[in-house]
Amino acid sequence: MNVNLLHKSRAIWLLSMLSLLCTAPGCGDDASDETPSGDDDTAQGDDDSSSASTPSGDDDTSESTSTPSGDDDSPGDDDSEAEAQLLVITEKWDYSSGHLTTVQLDDDSVQPDLLEVGADTTVRAHGGLVYLLVRDWEGTHSVSVRDPNQAFAEVQNIPTGIGSNPQDVAFASGKGYVSLNNGIGVLVFEELTGAPIKTLDLTAYADEDGLPDANALAVDGTTLYVALQRAVYGTSVSYASPGMVVAIDTRTDLVLKNIPTLGTNLWELYVEPSGDVLASSRGDYGVQDGGLERIIKTTLTTTGFLITEATLESTDFGPFVVWNGIGYCAPNNRLEAFSTADGMFLGDVEGAESISIQRDQLLSSSDGRLWFADDSGRMRNMSLDDGELDASSGIDLGEYDYIYSMDLFLP
Repeated sequence: MNVNLLHKSRAIWLLSMLSLLCTAPGCGDDASDETPSGDDDTAQGDDDSSSASTPSGDDDTSESTSTPSGDDDSPGDDDSEAEAQLLVITEKWDYSSGHLTTVQLDDDSVQPDLLEVGADTTVRAHGGLVYLLVRDWEGTHSVSVRDPNQAFAEVQNIPTGIGSNPQDVAFASGKGYVSLNNGIGVLVFEELTGAPIKTLDLTAYADEDGLPDANALAVDGTTLYVALQRAVYGTSVSYASPGMVVAIDTRTDLVLKNIPTLGTNLWELYVEPSGDVLASSRGDYGVQDGGLERIIKTTLTTTGFLITEATLESTDFGPFVVWNGIGYCAPNNRLEAFSTADGMFLGDVEGAESISIQRDQLLSSSDGRLWFADDSGRMRNMSLDDGELDASSGIDLGEYDYIYSMDLFLP
């Protein structure tokens, strides 16, 4: 790459809960036996995709339903092709229920409660399909692949391992990559069929508990960037220093470089048009130690903080959105802006000062709008081209308390 007002981030609360399910580094033991040594050319896992395995130790990939390739039932063959839309996971504060709702970009119409997904589900979209990162309380975690042209029917199910806590999914070189926050690294699967291939072992970059706590993913061409949280559990949760982002060549699945960062608890990644990567960090709870850094593509090094939590007078930088050189974030439950060129703080966004924002959900859409949720759970939007805030009171998504996850679906 999330709302939790009692803690600094979703990771603190959810990872603590999941540690009850799987506290040993054994989550994902079936992953590759090869452990990286930390060298730039370290091999990750077994490159033989014929020996597909999952982190749960189950070599039988029959659970991963193959996607039809060219027959009449192939996803996307339906005459009523899905249109551009926002995918929104709505939830209750008590985590009792979660649902998939869509907002059509052409007229802002809402299709509520299309699918019950359960609590703690993240949504992503890619290649005309919807990917749900499922983390149920029983510990049965997976990636559920849904086809919006078939009423969001499941067309693949990719198990990630008991208690593995999948956080993000990205695609490159004909493969999908899933970050495992409670596993040894990143699960790799075949994009076409969903069949697991291997798990990239990143434990060489772990903190003292032996797990790297892989979080957000981003892809630039054939380079996959993996943000690590490196959580340390004690009487409270802290995060090991330095922070780390690992760059991987998706053609070979070898580590290109481990990139130390000033900020810890790496949270979100964004690839700029230049190929440089912006990485946000949230640091420790209640401390102004996070911010935003730029990773230079050509050197795979960070230039240091571009903007800090201290500048924003916040202890929680979190997610951000970039549009035409302007970054937007909501660390103080207010929509704030900054320059991504030099980090200059531009202040509160005019017109949005009175709106209390759910700080963990910001998304830009292809029609040039910034989407966010207010504290009543209603969707709001603003034109990124002229800065005009939608004058309405927002879009009602139903009887839910907050927006847990969002992504943009493009047909």
